[in-house]
Amino acid sequence: MTVTRVYLLRHGGVKPEKPGQFIGNLDLPLSPEGERRVESLVPLFREASLSWIFSSPLARARKTAEILASSLGMEVIFRDELKEIDLGEFEGKTFEEIAAEDPQKGEEMMKDPVRFVYPGGESFSLLAERSYRFFWETVTRREGATMLFVTHGGVVRTLVASLLGMVPEGIFKLDVDPAGVTLFEVVNRFPRLKFFNVSPG
Repeated sequence: MTVTRVYLLRHGGVKPEKPGQFIGNLDLPLSPEGERRVESLVPLFREASLSWIFSSPLARARKTAEILASSLGMEVIFRDELKEIDLGEFEGKTFEEIAAEDPQKGEEMMKDPVRFVYPGGESFSLLAERSYRFFWETVTRREGATMLFVTHGGVVRTLVASLLGMVPEGIFKLDVDPAGVTLFEVVNRFPRLKFFNVSPG
């Protein structure tokens, strides 16, 4: 029986420019506390005997991956499929700002948050499709490996929901902490959730 293991890691914490700010492809760096929490994960991933590290190229994920890879003597493969949802024109804004600027768009977003396409960006449905496709392409090509995907909260939530067969709206019932670790084991294309959102310390 061949077991493929995929760890999903949300990047370490960042410091938003303002409370309630929408952060998708907005490229914020890790905070000092975020870096410390990532460093505390090194023993976990050393014990996991990783074969591959894949990461979103966004700065907060890139730094997270580089901290781990440097400590483990590994290289990082950066993939756009692991980037956070593209919020387009809404990047960096708060919901209150969006609702004030364009009440109709604000209402549409609240009415169907999964399928709502952010102006100039994408929807959570599209995010789910690209992350799910990348997961299975990577697992199929590297059967039996133990891999780490360094990514974002939206990607982790949509992947967990998709792999467990949850309704799309289920993503909003999942809370993923900065530096939270999730593990799937895959046998014969059957994914099994071993643990979800385990935080360091």
